[in-house]
Amino acid sequence: MQTSLPRFGLRSKLMVVALTLLAIPWIGYRYVIEMQQFLRANEENVLQEHARIVAAALGDRSSLLTQPIAEREAGADHLFVRPLPSPMQLDGYSDDWALHRDRRQPLRVAATSSEPVDLAATLSLGSYESDLYLLFEVSDDRLVYRDPRAGRDVRADRVELWLYDASDRLLRLTLATSAPGWVDVVATDARGARLADQSWATAVRGEWQEASGGYAVEVKVPIARLGTRLGAVVYDVDDGEARRDTATATIGRSETGQNLGTVVVAAPEVEHLLLRLVRPGMRAWVVDKSHRVIGLAGGFDETDRNEQPSASQSSSEDSSWQLMYRLLLGLLLQQPASEFQDDLSAASRLDGAEVTTALNGTPATRWRQTPDQRVNILTAAYPIKVGDEVIGVAALEETSNSIVLVRNRAMEMLINLSAAAFLLAVAGSLLLATWLSVRIRRLNREMQAAIGPEGRMASPLQGASANDEIGDIRRSFVQLLERLGRYHGYLEGLARKLSHELRTPMTVVRSSLENLSAGTVAPDSQVYLQRAEEGIRRLDAIVTRMSEASRLEQAVRAETARTFDAVPVVRGCVEGYSALAGAPRFNLRLPDVEVPLRGHPDLFAQMLDKLAANARDFHSVGTAIDVALETIDDMALLSVANEGPGLPRNMGRQIFDSMVSLREERGSEPHLGLGLYIVRLIAEFHGGAVSAEDRSDKPGVAVTVRLPLAPMPP
Repeated sequence: MQTSLPRFGLRSKLMVVALTLLAIPWIGYRYVIEMQQFLRANEENVLQEHARIVAAALGDRSSLLTQPIAEREAGADHLFVRPLPSPMQLDGYSDDWALHRDRRQPLRVAATSSEPVDLAATLSLGSYESDLYLLFEVSDDRLVYRDPRAGRDVRADRVELWLYDASDRLLRLTLATSAPGWVDVVATDARGARLADQSWATAVRGEWQEASGGYAVEVKVPIARLGTRLGAVVYDVDDGEARRDTATATIGRSETGQNLGTVVVAAPEVEHLLLRLVRPGMRAWVVDKSHRVIGLAGGFDETDRNEQPSASQSSSEDSSWQLMYRLLLGLLLQQPASEFQDDLSAASRLDGAEVTTALNGTPATRWRQTPDQRVNILTAAYPIKVGDEVIGVAALEETSNSIVLVRNRAMEMLINLSAAAFLLAVAGSLLLATWLSVRIRRLNREMQAAIGPEGRMASPLQGASANDEIGDIRRSFVQLLERLGRYHGYLEGLARKLSHELRTPMTVVRSSLENLSAGTVAPDSQVYLQRAEEGIRRLDAIVTRMSEASRLEQAVRAETARTFDAVPVVRGCVEGYSALAGAPRFNLRLPDVEVPLRGHPDLFAQMLDKLAANARDFHSVGTAIDVALETIDDMALLSVANEGPGLPRNMGRQIFDSMVSLREERGSEPHLGLGLYIVRLIAEFHGGAVSAEDRSDKPGVAVTVRLPLAPMPP
């Protein structure tokens, strides 16, 4: 069994062709990706060149980098003190440090007893003009204050600052208190001996306040009194009786109390120089040969405020459709991150590979991703040289936000142009396909209307002026139908011409045979004379049938239709068939109501005669012929069924064409295949149709005529 393929029309094909336009956004996307790679490489070159300029400027003013910095010792920390925009209010609360939370540095915790450790601490540093501010935030589940009756005994929760003063003398400043408020500052030497000069006690001020789960100590130290090293220790005491230290938290100082960390307070001159050399949105570092930060300026939060907003950024004046479109773009495109986690916000050392390479005398760049993976940061490091000696590194950093902005603009333009091109192409393809489909369907309808159901030319096909392939096809069809019309007219007149032309010679032959029969004919010639007379009778029957078909076609065209009841017509015809000698048995089934039809009863009876004759010729001997007339909805069904051989395969419609006969045996009567053709003509005259199919209840064929019912006249 052959399966039919799904219909794949012209519009579908053009739509598939239009879908190839999807290659445009893919090509554009690849172009944008390549452009992004180019922008990254270009940004590396630009930032590297900028770093070279900064390094050259710092090399020419190397005196700014020669502030006293202690040599780094093994295991020692380095503390770079960043400037503050305004002085801190010394009250022990961390509210005014909220904008500088990224400066918090954790302290290393170590246990000094077998008791569980419940200590954690962070340190925030900042400088404003001549003062150094320190904020210790300590997590401690049990606070033990200093006993005011203990005199110089400070065994309690406390903070110690270890530092070298301006005279390079190692001092220890102990900050403790017996209650929240101002702290007591006790200055001792490295061995713990109290200094005779207690000017530190008045120069250093601190405020102690309890906080949730611990306490905070805010301290202010004059920068002029500091040397080049600084360390801090937070002591935790949990037992108010024994007052033993249970844990310590340190920074800038080893657990053994040695190797104080180095400290550098940001020099205003270096910061001012860097700010003049870097642009907004860029951060500049100055690093010494030990990877220690000695200068810093700029920041990522200083983005260019004159930057035009991306098309994906919404505006209050946008319509709802624009807002939805930009929201969709915001979901599809990665947007520049204004807030992200900066892993170097509190760094005092730069240990990246690019800095190490630059300290060896070779400029280098490196991309890194922030811990929250929201932004990529480019670092360009360039060596600072005095002569041939590398004294430090200038490292510039910039985020990928500018690249993301350019990429997003390119992607948005690509999406807009691709969408517009795709919509125009699809709309144009659909319009073209629709136009072509309309023309082809119109041509198909006109072709179907040009030839009627009976195969005659119904209406001529008009030519076309369109100068394209469809116009050529239409003109070819016009020529083809004209030729078919002439040929069909010739065939229609052929039977009439033949019947007319054959009658004269047949009359001559018949008269000659009659004359021969009237005379004396030899006995051996009598057989030939009888055969000739039989042949003449057969020719006369053929011509009569051909003339009958021609006359019937003309009568059908000229007959005037009227309303009649089909029941008495069918009953009378079947009674006549049954009365014939040697006729088969007829089973008749009629409705109890009238069956009004619009047509002519004589033609209807002639149609039934042809159906009965056809059923009689093909029925099996001893079987009956079933004739039924019934109504279903607004249709009348006349059925004539016989028992016998079934229809040949795929011949259900062809048997109603002219000159089609299924009889295999030749009898005394000629059969030209015009009977069922006449049935079809009469059925179509009555506005109906005829069909034949094999019976489902028994072997045989049932021919059914479906005719529309007509209202009976009053």
